[in-house]
Amino acid sequence: MKKLIVHVGHGKTGSSFLQSVFTLNSDRMAQLGIFYPGHDLHSQARRGFISAGNGAMLLEKDRFDTALPTILFSSELLYRELVQKQEYVAKLSKLYDLEIIIYLRDVIDHRVSQWGQYVKRGGGYKDLNTYLLTEEYDVLDLALKWIELSNEIDFTLTLKNYTKCRNNLAQDFFNDALKAPSLAENLILPGNIVNRSLSHCELEIQRVFNAAFGNSSSRYVSDFLCNNFPDVKAWTPTLNEHIYEKIFAENTASLDAINSVLDDTMHIEIGRKEKWVNGETEEQITLDNDLCKELGKSILQGVAPLGQSSVDILRDVALRLYNNDPRAIEDALALMKIAHKHRPNEPVIKAKVEQWSALLNSSRS
Repeated sequence: MKKLIVHVGHGKTGSSFLQSVFTLNSDRMAQLGIFYPGHDLHSQARRGFISAGNGAMLLEKDRFDTALPTILFSSELLYRELVQKQEYVAKLSKLYDLEIIIYLRDVIDHRVSQWGQYVKRGGGYKDLNTYLLTEEYDVLDLALKWIELSNEIDFTLTLKNYTKCRNNLAQDFFNDALKAPSLAENLILPGNIVNRSLSHCELEIQRVFNAAFGNSSSRYVSDFLCNNFPDVKAWTPTLNEHIYEKIFAENTASLDAINSVLDDTMHIEIGRKEKWVNGETEEQITLDNDLCKELGKSILQGVAPLGQSSVDILRDVALRLYNNDPRAIEDALALMKIAHKHRPNEPVIKAKVEQWSALLNSSRS
């Protein structure tokens, strides 16, 4: 029976970095009997750019044409998707010697990183403290569902603490998950930091552009910055004390349940209060949310409206781009959204924005 290793993330635990490592070392992995199927963003991952991995392929089919004894998939999208598909996971566990790998992360460290992603690529403009107060956090609940599922179905569940492995993440994965220590000692690594977090100034700029243009602005702000300036230092913020206490109270019980099945060296923590509250990190002034919104409106109004012929060109190029290659849906949608801003009532433009947005959201959820 072949072994199927499925790395499901979760988000903000170095998945893009690992996927770049898998892609860069796929030929050498194959020599050791490990098949990492190529995917649409294979070239992006090879260059060290942001990638969603190859996990979508696993949702489309359960059998793969390879003589190699081990198959590897990696996508943080599967963290939510697969745990809801109990029958499919059960099928995979019958077809293969199945192992699910999850890297968890200390709670506040992860929530701050989530907020950074919400600003960087999610179109959000709430400040960190507002985000922590208003946005639901279900990552630990899903981890408990994975634990429960592993008890019901005969597969191996490997839980690791990303916070404790992050400095040697690739070596940890190749040593412990792939059982390939010889390869771990001499890996080809991406030449730049993959999917880095933003600095304070970058976050503030992105928040304003999000308020003006939504998440489409990430393509020419944060994606550009991350891919072309990979070595900029990320911001480490300070939290309000009452928010820290709220996070502590809401997550302690789930953490205790998860830690009960983890090795002591891998226990997940909330995060030290003295680090996040008492000013080990420098507090910086952030833009008020309403100010962000109003400044975004001003920028949007200051952009010269496109002429009728320009909107037609944008619409037609977006349609042609998607019709020629449906995998270019993100680029097509970005163009169509610009056309929609300048001609919001045209049926074709409106319909395509709704249709393509739904398709993308479905693939990401």
